[in-house]
Amino acid sequence: MQTEATDIPPLPALNGAAAPQAPTGAIVGVDRVRRDPEVLAFIRSANESLRALGFTEHGQRHAGLVGHIAENVLERLEYPKRTCEIANIAGYLHDIGNSIHR
Repeated sequence: MQTEATDIPPLPALNGAAAPQAPTGAIVGVDRVRRDPEVLAFIRSANESLRALGFTEHGQRHAGLVGHIAENVLERLEYPKRTCEIANIAGYLHDIGNSIHR
């Protein structure tokens, strides 16, 4: 028996994730990411996981430093301002997967 596409619940219902939010048109900046409680929780969790494995500090200070370095490199290479900001955000978030994988 084939399953109809209508029989399959949407992905958020399958994994318990929050429903996607409608885009607001607002551009997410570095400051917003750094203040986000979920991001802060992931960074704390990643830092704890890495500390348990014997790594040095990988908390907010480390995340901020990596973000600033990424942004500075792209600024020196004369990338557009928004691209530099996105590099900062990516650098800031680069360790959060360690809270799950390691």
